[in-house]
Amino acid sequence: MINPTPAILSDAEFKVFQNLLIQESGIYIAVDRQETLKLVIAERMEFNRLTSVVDYLRLLTKDLRQGVELKCFIELLTIGETYFFRCLPQFHALQQKVLIPLIHERFSTSRTLTLWSAGCSTGEEPYSLAISLLETLPAPETWTISLLATDVNREAIRKAQIGVYNARSVHDIPPAWLKKYFTLQGNKYSVHEKVKRMVHFEYFNLAKDSFARPDRQGVDVLFCRNVMIYFPLTVTKRIIDHFYNALCEGGYFFIGGAETLWQISDRFTQVEVSDALVYRKEAPAAIVGSGEKENPITLPEPLFLQALEAPRVEGLAEAYALANEGRYAETIPILLKALEKNNLMMEAHYLLGIVYEKIGDLKKAQLAFQRVIYIDPRAASAYLALGNLYRYEQRYAKARREFENALQALQDRVDDEPMALSNDMTCGSLRALCTQSLEQINLKLFTSNV
Repeated sequence: MINPTPAILSDAEFKVFQNLLIQESGIYIAVDRQETLKLVIAERMEFNRLTSVVDYLRLLTKDLRQGVELKCFIELLTIGETYFFRCLPQFHALQQKVLIPLIHERFSTSRTLTLWSAGCSTGEEPYSLAISLLETLPAPETWTISLLATDVNREAIRKAQIGVYNARSVHDIPPAWLKKYFTLQGNKYSVHEKVKRMVHFEYFNLAKDSFARPDRQGVDVLFCRNVMIYFPLTVTKRIIDHFYNALCEGGYFFIGGAETLWQISDRFTQVEVSDALVYRKEAPAAIVGSGEKENPITLPEPLFLQALEAPRVEGLAEAYALANEGRYAETIPILLKALEKNNLMMEAHYLLGIVYEKIGDLKKAQLAFQRVIYIDPRAASAYLALGNLYRYEQRYAKARREFENALQALQDRVDDEPMALSNDMTCGSLRALCTQSLEQINLKLFTSNV
């Protein structure tokens, strides 16, 4: 099949497909993934020699008893877009700041490494991990490597085990590596056997299957990127807890660039390595051998504290320092005193909101964030904070409104513009967080009405 023309769907037809997928698989297709849905429908229509979306919908409905067509439809939909070394900054961080310190630590001892690619799709990610290992390890043949790759899509696993890819999948591989680890066969690229032998593929359902196996414990590096969108929040929280338990002390957890663990888990330390954000289990103060200081976040992301070099009100820098140390009771009077002098100081109101949230006084936290917005209606960080609070309280309609307000506030801003009140978080990163949060909220509202 070569790039079929996307199917044309009316709003009503899109809703029908959306509802069908929810009922039969638990998968939620948000509006921003509508083009993917249209392409899959077009491909299956062409395969079944159908010319109308209505006819294909009838086929799917008729097929529910056997599930053959529905299975093909869902598998195509969940393969998604993937390619080798997707999100290069993460792989740079993996090699330079994660693998090299681990190699130094274990070179003269166990020489073992354990990695897991959860939601590996058609294999590009775990093979990228294998190539990263081969390029980083001294004498790779003297090391014991466990590289597990799992997915819920059996067809994707089958394709991964074959290891043959088109040009689009390999476009980010350096030419020297492409020549070194792939064989060109016509217009396809085949992964070398020495790379394939490093990866063990298995079917695994993150939501249902047991994590209590040796190759799912003591993991040094765990990749699970762009998978959480397929699960309700309660299921996601349970999976992330399993991942935390699976990692060894000091192990690294990589998630998608637009994903966050906000309101999902506070058990990890968020660390900035190179140009990528990574999560670490019980990380020490610095990455061994990196020569660079980590940037642990002590308050829930994305409500970062902003270090103030020149505070406009005496005592505000002290308040930020105390809050970073978790001394919230001491922080509140300092902030209230600062606000007595200048009640229009956004930074003080915003930090007060974070502190009240940390001690569990959500009403005062909401009021503080609302005051930030009153002072500056374009304060997208405050809208996001409010939305997260409402989502925590399961007030999903209010949460959706605040995430939409945040996106509206970001509408005319460029992606690389630093955001106020967010420790240099960019507008693009904040926009991605708001978009993902809206998708999760829409899923909650949709499923509650099904």
